[in-house]
Amino acid sequence: MDYRSAEQRHRYEVFRKGLADAAAHDQGMGILAERHSPGELARVLATLLDGVAVQVVFAPDQWPASEQRRVVDGYLESLAAPITTWGPTSRMRTRK
Repeated sequence: MDYRSAEQRHRYEVFRKGLADAAAHDQGMGILAERHSPGELARVLATLLDGVAVQVVFAPDQWPASEQRRVVDGYLESLAAPITTWGPTSRMRTRK
């Protein structure tokens, strides 16, 4: 493996680790459900982001920023933990 390949692989691993750390944090805060491991969530989200980026390159008119956000936000919303509104461990999520 040449230097550039190794550097790109390292950067991508750092990116996925950042996603996994964020997922673990959000799971700990009760924002994301714990159905999947943080590592799995990071791999799937990185794959989704890469796929959207490729689609934008080949069909930019079909993938405006609003559509990109809708697709990614929809995936993230599907991972949300249920909202508990009562009890000692209740938590609140807010939406933008």
